[in-house]
Amino acid sequence: MKRVLFDTNVILDLVLNRPDFVEHAKRLFDSIDEKRLQGFMSATTVKDTYYLATKERDRVFAALALRRLVRIFEIIAVDKNVILPALDSPIKDFEDAVQAMAAEIARLDYIVTRNARDFHNSSIPAMSPEELLELIDKTR
Repeated sequence: MKRVLFDTNVILDLVLNRPDFVEHAKRLFDSIDEKRLQGFMSATTVKDTYYLATKERDRVFAALALRRLVRIFEIIAVDKNVILPALDSPIKDFEDAVQAMAAEIARLDYIVTRNARDFHNSSIPAMSPEELLELIDKTR
């Protein structure tokens, strides 16, 4: 079973039911339910998801969404062991560097994101939801 860090944008695609992206996100979440993937989120994704879901909807909605997410996903701590190397990372965007370092420290197989090119300096391969779904389908 592949161990995958879900970037915040993919989590939000499902939580906020983003029309152009929700179907792929649903299929990835289904793959976790089917035990074809093990899903991980960084602690920063948890807080960002809450903040953005509250902004878009309200606190009750955000709390309900997070309760569901933390039952499905393993949460990777973001502490100095993640932050310090992320500060020195060749990845330009600090948020992406934190995600990549969290995935590296947790020894994950992939990062799934809609901005895979921003992770090109990551030691963990990043791919789009579509690419990950293709990979999963090939390994059936």
